[in-house]
Amino acid sequence: LNDEKKQALFGLGAAPTAELRTRALDYAISGAVKLQDFFYIGLVMHRYSSEGMLATWEHFTTKVATYQEMLAQANPSLMDACITAACSTFATPERCQEVTAFFMEHEKRFEKNGRKIKQTLEAIGTNTAYLARWQSSDALAWLQARKPA
Repeated sequence: LNDEKKQALFGLGAAPTAELRTRALDYAISGAVKLQDFFYIGLVMHRYSSEGMLATWEHFTTKVATYQEMLAQANPSLMDACITAACSTFATPERCQEVTAFFMEHEKRFEKNGRKIKQTLEAIGTNTAYLARWQSSDALAWLQARKPA
């Protein structure tokens, strides 16, 4: 049964509209989902689409106090999962700066998550460098030239 519940949460993470994304993320932190599972919605959403990436980050940053309150007595690995779900796949210098500034501003809130934050910022930096290299290459033109009709 637990696997079926997780699959349902994964489905909520694929919400196709802004309204449904917000409702799904709010549901995740409403208390209706087991604490050990609530982050799955954001994790799937962040990786599902560019709109999902922005939705998870905005939700996390605007409701950070709620996340902190929910996880105050929990293992820090649950907040680590929330951090991953909120920002781990960003790939632009602007987002990297924004995420860095956010965690610097809220450093005391995330004392137990320093390692995850550092790893996440490194991943965003790597993503950003890779995307810049790819965009400056001929890769897109090469792929488009081989696109099936």
